[in-house]
This record gives sequence, structure tokens and C-alpha cells, in this order.
Amino acid sequence: MTNYIKSFNFRNGVQVDNDNFIVNSAGKVGIGTTVPDKILDVRGNAKIVGHITATDASVSGIVTVGNITINGNTGTISATKFSGSGGDFGDQVVVAISTDGFIAGATGLTTTSNIGIGTDSTAFQLQVGGDPTISGFGVTSGNVTASGNVTASGNLSISGITTLGITTTTDLTTQNLNVSGISTTTTLKVGTGITASNGIITATTFSGNVTGNVTGNLNSSGVSTITTLKVGTGITAEAGIITASSFVGNVTGNLNSSGVSTVGTLKVGTGITASGGIITATTFDGNVATAISFTNARNFSVTGDLEASAISFDGTANVSLASTLSNSFSANTSGIVTASTIVGSAGSFTSIGIQTSAPTTDLQIRKSSGSAVLEVISDTGNASISIGNSVGAGNSSASFNYGSTSGFGPFSTSQSLDIINRDVGYFNYFLSNSALADSGFIWHRGSSNQLMTLTKGGNLGIGITNPTHKLSVQGISTFSGSAYFNNNVTIDGSLTISSISASLTGNVTGNVTGNVNTTTGISTFNDIKANEVGIGTTSPRCILDLGESTSNNGFVLLPQKTTTQRDNLSANIEGSILYNTTLKRLELYNGTAWVGITTEA
Repeated sequence: MTNYIKSFNFRNGVQVDNDNFIVNSAGKVGIGTTVPDKILDVRGNAKIVGHITATDASVSGIVTVGNITINGNTGTISATKFSGSGGDFGDQVVVAISTDGFIAGATGLTTTSNIGIGTDSTAFQLQVGGDPTISGFGVTSGNVTASGNVTASGNLSISGITTLGITTTTDLTTQNLNVSGISTTTTLKVGTGITASNGIITATTFSGNVTGNVTGNLNSSGVSTITTLKVGTGITAEAGIITASSFVGNVTGNLNSSGVSTVGTLKVGTGITASGGIITATTFDGNVATAISFTNARNFSVTGDLEASAISFDGTANVSLASTLSNSFSANTSGIVTASTIVGSAGSFTSIGIQTSAPTTDLQIRKSSGSAVLEVISDTGNASISIGNSVGAGNSSASFNYGSTSGFGPFSTSQSLDIINRDVGYFNYFLSNSALADSGFIWHRGSSNQLMTLTKGGNLGIGITNPTHKLSVQGISTFSGSAYFNNNVTIDGSLTISSISASLTGNVTGNVTGNVNTTTGISTFNDIKANEVGIGTTSPRCILDLGESTSNNGFVLLPQKTTTQRDNLSANIEGSILYNTTLKRLELYNGTAWVGITTEA
């Protein structure tokens, strides 16, 4: 409020300032206005903490309640979820109310729930009305079930099995009915002249094949199959047999029968006789579907079993057999022999192709898809493949053996694989010579343990797959014999040796932790640095301990210099001691000059 003396008039109500708060004589309260037109008239923003109870609410702008937004200008309600009954919306337009919700896509609304229209049942993905088999319409997984008529103004294409009640194709005068499967129709009317009902087709004329009863004339230029044929009262043809009281006349045309014709004895010309199921002829030329035996016959095909004591071909044409040959079979041919399975001794071939009719090598397995597998299996003995210039496992050959237990010591067992070169030549391994090829020889144990690697650069790694030196060993190495190095040896870590017995030629650079013991020879050291040095003792008691020698040479000999040699020393260090052979005395350099220690005997 404005900071001045307030004026309160309780006669006609309460008023604070000019336009902030007023209660007029009619009991109307105005906040932000002095002329309220409602019981409570608030001009500006209002904040209420607590529950609001209202009989009716009218909002012209936007109302936001948590995540729910009501836009009074557009009439849109936005919420993350709707729960409850849609209720009675009266004359208002409702797009969709669903607990699962509809999704507004680019071309319309979609939902993953079943939808029922005019029914509370959702047995189908889309259901209109009641049970589709009685009084409704339903669609599930593309199948349409309807109890009423189906009327199509366009083409009706059916690819599966179709069951129709009564279909009148005159209603589809400008459309096509395409059915690629089996159609079952109770009554079918085609135009005005053809009706099909109860398995009987009634038509003015008929052109084509008939597989049922025919009432009328039968005119056919093709093959007619008739179960029972009655001609007049005396002739009946049934099951391939013509029954007649008598037969008079010759047959001057072709005799075509699709059924079974039984003839006691049939003579064709003077050379062929058929009796008792056996055809006897001098030669045979043509195809034979079923036969018991052939004698001196060529160019025949058999669809059933073929049994013979011996079969031979002269190789002038291809031979195709789809039957099992028993006893003996000999096929000498320069053509192609094709068989799904060959069991036993197949004979000699120029080349053999398995799943290929044009092998490019002596023996070739070639499959257009899938894996090609060659197996050499022995159920009880060793399995072996031999290659070379010798027949069998000769000296000029090599072999791959599995399960061989003879000839190669204790490591050739029934579970071992041996690769053997029986000749005096080399055993070579080859990799790609390409500089870009990331190749090498890898020795494995199982699928995840690499034991040894020889890289394309010639580095050998034992226990390591990426050796960086010519020999890399990961782990402890044991040499039971002599080891020879013709160049430098570099050890990155520590070298621990229990003992060394050797002659060292050269310098030893580094620290030696331990004793250097030698009983013969001369040990020469350029510089020796030690905390304690013992000579004649292994337990030095001071910086230099000469020990207590009992031998005849148990004394210390200091450096011997003449006076001239002493004066020519390049460096004189204070505290130095020597024996002057000219003056016959011990001398000490005191930092300025050499002085005698004593001259007494």
C-alpha cells in the first residue's frame, strides 16, 4: 500500500487505498479493483494454497494443473495419461478415449489394442457387431470372417482356401474374381446360362474335360476319364474293363486308354507277344515305365526296382539309374556317372565329382551352398591318408594318421595325430609372402590358450603371442645343457645365479651381491669400492682388515718409491703412505710435504 495515513469507512463497507481492496455495501469483495461485479472479483494473479471447491468454473485462458494443461482458447486438453470413463460427451466431438491410447501418426490414428464397434466384445482385432460367425464382421491377422454378404465394387483376389455360400457373379459384371487356392461354393451362377449346385454343372453346352456324370452328348478331342460308361443296354465300361455280350470288327485307329487294360494274350505283328504279364520281343526300342526283366534291350528307363544278376553298358550313351543294383554291376563308360550315393567298390574313374558334374581335378567336392566335408573314418583301427609316389605307405610318400600306435614311440597313441614324411626331403610350412598379411604360425591348446607363436618376421614367442625379439619367453626357462650367445646379452630385470664357475673375458658392469671365490688364477679389478674389505679373512672387523695370517708371507708391502719417483707423483693426497727406498724409511704426506714416520730399526 501507499505509505500514508489510511482511511477506513465501515459505513458503506471497507476500502483500503483507492483501488487495492474494497468491500462494498452489497457485500462484494474487490481485490485490485474498487468496482467488483462478482461476490469475489480479483484483478491480477492469485495464489491459493489449499483445496478449492467450486460449483462451476469458467476460464477464458490456459489452466495448468500439474502435468495437465487446459487451453480455453483452442479447447485442447493435454495430459500424459487418461484414467476413467469417457462419460456422456453430449453433442461434443470426441476423437478417442482409451486406457491404452491412440497414437496420432502421419496418416491417422493407430492402437495396439483390439477394437470393437457396436459391441463390447473384442475377440477379433477388429470386430463390428456381434459374433462374426452369426451376425457380425471380424478381422484377425488378415483373415476376414463375416456372417452376411460380401459385396466388392473392385477386384476380389483370394490366394488361399475360400468357402462361399451363394455367390452371384452377375453382380460382378465389370470385375474379376481371382482364386488361386481351393474354392468351395454351394451355388455358383455364371451369367444366365450356367448354374453349379450340389456338384452338378448345368449348362447349355460344355467344352473341356468332364470328371463326373454327363447327361447329354459327350464330344471330346482330348483325354476323357470316365468311372463307369454305359452304352445302350449291352456294353458297360468300368475300372478299365469293357463288358459286352459280343465284339465284332477290327480296331483301325489308335487305342488310347488312361485306365488299366487287361488282355490275356496280345500279338503285335509277328515278332512281339504279350502273355501272362511278359512281353517277348527280339529287340526293344523306347521307354518302359515298369518291367520285370529285359533281354538284349537298350535305351530303357525303369521307375521301380531293378534287379539283375549282371548289367553292363558299352559306354556309347549316358546311363541314369535311380534304383539299387543287386549282385553284380559293371559299368564301363567314358561318359558321366551320376549317383546320390555310391556304396562298395565303385571301380575306376578318370575323375570323380561329388555334387558337381564337371570336376576340374581328379577328385573334387563342390557344393553351391553349405559346408563341404571330407571324412576318413575307421571304427576300430587307425584312419590314414597317404600321398606321394609310392603305392601305400612307401618310402616316397607322406601320410596323415590318426590313432596309429605303431612305429613312432610312446607319443603315437590311439588318440594321436601323426603327420609323417617317409622320404628324406624337407617338411615345409608356408605363409603368404604379402607384406600386408598379418600372418604367423600359432600353436593352440583349446580355443583360448595360445602356447607358442612364430610371427611373419621370424620372432618366436613361447607363452606370448606378440614377441618383439627373435626369442621371447614368458615365464621360467630351463636350460639343462650349454647355452651359447655370440653377441651381447641384455637383461632388463635382475639376474640371480646360485653359483658361477666360468672364466670371464671382459668387463663386468654393475653390482655383484655375493662372494667372488677363486682358488687359482689372478683376479684383476680396476676399482674396488666396498664398505668393508677383508684380506686373509672372511669377516672384516674394520674398513680394511688384513687378517691374522700364519703363513711365511703374512705381511703388508706398501708402495716402494725412490725420492725422485716420489717427487714425480702426479697427485699427492694428504694421509698417503709409502716406503722411500732411497732414505730407507716410511713416509707420510701431511698435505704439504713428505715427512718420515720413523728412522729407528
